[in-house]
Amino acid sequence: MSSRIDADAGEVKNFIFYALGIIGLIYCLGRWIESRPFPCYPSGSVRIRSDIKWLEVSLALFQAELARLPRSLDELAAVEPPFLEFVPLDPWGAEYVLEFFADCDLYRVGTYGEDGLPGGRGDAQDDFGEWRKRIRSTANDSFPSGFSKE
Repeated sequence: MSSRIDADAGEVKNFIFYALGIIGLIYCLGRWIESRPFPCYPSGSVRIRSDIKWLEVSLALFQAELARLPRSLDELAAVEPPFLEFVPLDPWGAEYVLEFFADCDLYRVGTYGEDGLPGGRGDAQDDFGEWRKRIRSTANDSFPSGFSKE
């Protein structure tokens, strides 16, 4: 009977060592993957896409509720009740941009990239969502104050 208990204890010990080895291997593999840049994505692009979608949905809700666009993205968090708890920053710590194209009543949200200037390549490349048509509630609807159709 004692030899069977010893055999079971040996199997348990082998299983524990095996399991710890697998866990260690998974941990090392995860650390290695974490340190590798993904060549198919520019830096932070998945986060940027997610933030832009989040801001576009908040802008659509703002328009539906208040029948106008905000003057800036900060207004999404400033109104009561807020449409966002906070306005996210892009991966380089800059604010996202809300652009208006006055002739066609279009707007879009995006970032100017690492350098914060329009244009650029690599991490400095602009990344914007699609142009969205703003919702008009009446024929006399106007742009947010400070903006004009000219």
